[in-house]
Amino acid sequence: MKKVCFILIVLLAQFRLFAQDSLDYQVVHYFDLKCGPDTKKILFKVLVPADMPHRQRVLEMTCSAQPLRIFNDGANSYAEFELLNPAEKTSLTISYKTRIWKNDYASVAKKGTRFTQMYAPEDLLPEKYIEADNPAIMQKAKSLASRDTTKMLKNIYEYVAKWISYKETPFTYGALKAFENRWGDCTEFASLFVALCRANGIPARVISGLTTDFGNTPFHNWAEVYMHKYGWVAFDPTVGNEATFKEMKNKYIYLSNQQNDKNLNHHYFYAYKTWGDHVQAKSSVKMYLIKYPYKLSAKQP
Repeated sequence: MKKVCFILIVLLAQFRLFAQDSLDYQVVHYFDLKCGPDTKKILFKVLVPADMPHRQRVLEMTCSAQPLRIFNDGANSYAEFELLNPAEKTSLTISYKTRIWKNDYASVAKKGTRFTQMYAPEDLLPEKYIEADNPAIMQKAKSLASRDTTKMLKNIYEYVAKWISYKETPFTYGALKAFENRWGDCTEFASLFVALCRANGIPARVISGLTTDFGNTPFHNWAEVYMHKYGWVAFDPTVGNEATFKEMKNKYIYLSNQQNDKNLNHHYFYAYKTWGDHVQAKSSVKMYLIKYPYKLSAKQP
């Protein structure tokens, strides 16, 4: 009888963990830097998570080296490090605990009207890799248009998911190449989805971040669309990522909402400048689900 009760308690605890509205994760981002004998200085800049209403809250963050500064440019947060006379093998570690909430269409529709940050004018404009003004993309967007915004988004989502085949790519090709070639990785899926939304007058942006349930890499790109009733809503059109138009698993950690990040010289996730010998950098990420979440006074950020 005691054994049966113990099993029931364990099962109930697991059910409560996965049924709850939020999940807490410990994320450790490692950087291994291979420096030359005459490397004088490295200015290293990396994306770090920020508090985002209805999406995530940063509970704690530590770094293996003292940051020169941690700053937010109004959209994203960064940690910047100055490494002087680094050793031939230099490592840098950033560790943080973050609480994440689902922000998919099904979740926000269930919760009803809410406030999030307004969209910016550039969320409607074409840019590098998001060629919303290309005639072919504009024509395709027109064929997917509808007076009902939700139906139009569903049309765009289903078109992108069917039109592109998943293929790992070493470079960013963007929306137009994905449209023409009919293949790409998560960056191309998200870019084409956003381009078609913008071509139809819907504010949208590419999101870069991490997924806690991943295969080859935790780094991932998805999309957000501004819906006037709900604010920013997440969509992941990438094939095989266990997402549908309405639902996404609670596994997304936000790092950036800029496809072309000037703070990182248009690189993804991190960038660095060196004085003296060239530096080679490699990064890796480990993530752990925190089984006993932190207690906070507020349910959501």
